[in-house]
This record gives sequence, structure tokens and C-alpha cells, in this order.
Amino acid sequence: MRKNETTKNNILNGKVLPTLMNLSAPIVVAMTCQTAFNAIDTYFVSRLGSEALAAMSLTFPFFIFLIAFGIGISIGTSSLIARTIGAGNTEQTHSAAKNAILLAVAAGVLFTLIGILAARPLVSFMGATGEIYDLTLQYVSVILFASLLKYLFNVLDGIIRGEGRTKVSMMMMLTAILTNIVLDPFLIFGIGFFPRMEIAGAALATAISWGVGCCVVLSYYLRGKGIVNLSFKDFKLDLKSMSDIIKVGFPSALSQAAMAVMIIFLSRIILNMDAGEKIIAAYGLGFRVEVVALLPTVGLRVGTIIMVGQNYGAGLYQRVEEINRRGNLFIFTVMTAVGALFSLAAPYIIGIFTQDPEIFNLGVQYLQHVTITYGFIGLGMVSNASFQGIGRGIPPLVNTFLRLILLQLSFAYLLAIVLNMGAVGLWRGILLSNIMFGIVSYLWATFILRTEKNEA
Repeated sequence: MRKNETTKNNILNGKVLPTLMNLSAPIVVAMTCQTAFNAIDTYFVSRLGSEALAAMSLTFPFFIFLIAFGIGISIGTSSLIARTIGAGNTEQTHSAAKNAILLAVAAGVLFTLIGILAARPLVSFMGATGEIYDLTLQYVSVILFASLLKYLFNVLDGIIRGEGRTKVSMMMMLTAILTNIVLDPFLIFGIGFFPRMEIAGAALATAISWGVGCCVVLSYYLRGKGIVNLSFKDFKLDLKSMSDIIKVGFPSALSQAAMAVMIIFLSRIILNMDAGEKIIAAYGLGFRVEVVALLPTVGLRVGTIIMVGQNYGAGLYQRVEEINRRGNLFIFTVMTAVGALFSLAAPYIIGIFTQDPEIFNLGVQYLQHVTITYGFIGLGMVSNASFQGIGRGIPPLVNTFLRLILLQLSFAYLLAIVLNMGAVGLWRGILLSNIMFGIVSYLWATFILRTEKNEA
């Protein structure tokens, strides 16, 4: 129990912002490296031609569906592990971790089977034809068969984060990223004795990196360094733990999947517009750049889930409310500044990835619209993390569907098609939905946490 108590003392008794920073910083470092790799990956693929770049954009829905359910299990696991540690229930902590791994295996098998059936019709539905269609399927086929590794990667990460050991999570991700970076050019371009696999090589490098990342956390636990005992000798199916993980994780997965649904329908809208191929390529570039810009929100979201979860499990409701308030004020300030910086740097950033003047102009235009809303995206993400920390998965799902499905698609279609504003209409639709998402999420989380405190 000594390690358990040390973790609790650090998270339950530390000052709010310094503790959030300590939990979040390793995640931000790892995600920064991940995003730097994504940029490198995009650069390598862009050398294969504009068709390959457009195909990569069309793989987003598959990747987001894959990541969605992996992150869902990961968040559900982190939330439950954090709350059981906060409550001092070590036996339940062990059970939750093992049952989460079982869920990951089941999800990986299910995703592969569904993906095999859905891949071709989905790519066709998005409007891909010819070479772009073939390239998209090449990439997706590899990722589908590697989905089990991705889900194990996510759930092991969720377990270690729930303990509050985000530095180990960072090492897991950095090892995977380094593996991916090393393998990427060899498998894409066929350097040395490696076959030239082009876009499929990029997917295979990613799949191998997931397996290597899993080994990092497993070796950590095999050396007896974590709180959780992952030995399956005394394993018992725990439906209560599974239910709790699903209760938080499944709505989170649907929230993430909403992004894929939005991109599928937005891609269909875009590819039916004039210069649709150029717009979809620009959107793909802008989306990848946005992932870099939003890294502070990803890190603080992880820190918030851990810190809120352990404090909530310990019954410290006033501190939970304070974590949400201070975390949101901090992220709004930081992300507003980040948005201003990326807006100014937009021409230089987009210029790295394309020499096509039309794609360049569209990409810059996208960033200069959407960067205005980064502070509001931060509010929405941290507020949703507070909900997840206390074990409530439905409010984040509602908030995300409001942003991506109800508002973003509606505004994009209205402005781009009905009002004939073209690409500018698309970007303005995204802008409006992001602002409303942040405001609604923050007000709702503030109300619920205050109610929890008053009723305690």
C-alpha cells in the first residue's frame, strides 16, 4: 500500500495547477513527439503525390473510429482506476485493470471484423474513385488487422495513467513513436532490403510501433513497479468493473466516433464541390496542424481525469470543483494565445507540406478561421474531462454530438452549399460550432460539480 498512499498524497494534497501540470506535462511531451511524427509521416506520404495525400485524408474516419473506441476504453479504465485508488480499494483496482484488458481484446477482434465488411462501401460513400480509392484501401487494410494491438496499447496506457504515472505513459508513447519514425521511410520507399510498400508501408510501421509500445508498459508491471497487479492467475470476470468502464468509456468512444461521422459526411459535401479534391487535401493538412496546436488540451484533459477521479473517489468534492474551475481558466488563456500564434504562422506551416498554390491558400484560410476558437475547444475538452473523472460519460457525448453533428455539419452545409460560400462557408461553420461547444460544456460541468458539492 505504500506506493498507493504516495500516489494519493501527491494527487489529493498537492496544489491544483502545479499538480495538473505535473500530470499533464509528460503527456504533452509525448503527444508533441507523436504529432511531430505525424507531420513527418505526412511529409513522406506527400512525396508519393497529391493522390496519396488525398487518400491519407480519407483514412481519417477509419483511424478516428479505431482511436475512438480505444480512447473510450482507456478513459473508462483511467477513471475507474483513479477512483478506486482514491477510495483505497486496491482489490477493485487490480480487477478493473484485468477486465479492461479483456475488453480491449474483444474490441480489437470486433473492430477488425466490422472494418473488413465496411471498408469498401465506406470509402466509396465518401466519394473516392480510381487511384485515391485504391490507396485509401491499401492503408486501411493494414490498420484494420492491427487494431487489436492498438486497443491493448490504449488500455495499458489507461491503466498506467489512472495510477497517476504519466511519465511511464510518456515513455510508452515515445518508444512507439521512435519505432514508427525509424521504420517509416524504410517501409514507404523500400530502402535497403525492405520492400517498397508506399502508403501501406506507413500503415505497417504504425502497427509495429503499437506492439513495441505495449511491451514497454508490460515490462514495467512485470518488474513489479506499478500499483496494479496484472497477473491473470487469479483472474475473475468482474461485470461490475466492466460495466463501470463501459459506462464512462462507451459514451467517450461515441464522442470520438462522432468526429469520424462528421468527417465522412463533410468529405462527401466537399468532394461534391468545385475543386473538391483540393479542398479535402487542404482540410486534411489543416486538421493535422490543429492536432499539434491542441496538444495542451490533450495533456490537461488527461491530468484532469486523473486528478478529478482520485479526489472524487476520496470524497473531496470542493476540490473537484476547484480543479475544474482552475483548469478551464488556465486552458482558455493558454489556447487563446496558441490560436493567435498559429494564425500568424499559418502560411509558413502549410507551406511545409504543399507546393500546390490552391491547396496552400485553402489550408491557410482554414487555419486563420479555426484558430480563433482554440480557447473554446480547450474549455469543452477540460469540462468533458471533469465529467469523465467523476464517472459520468453521457454529458461529454451530448456536448460532442452538439458540436460535430448537430452544429458543424449543419452550419457547413448551410454556409457552403445553401448560401454558396464555398470553402469559406465550411471554415466558418467549424468556427461557430467550436465556440458554442466550449460555452455549453463549461456551463454544464460547472453546474453539475457545484450540485455534487452542495449535495454531499
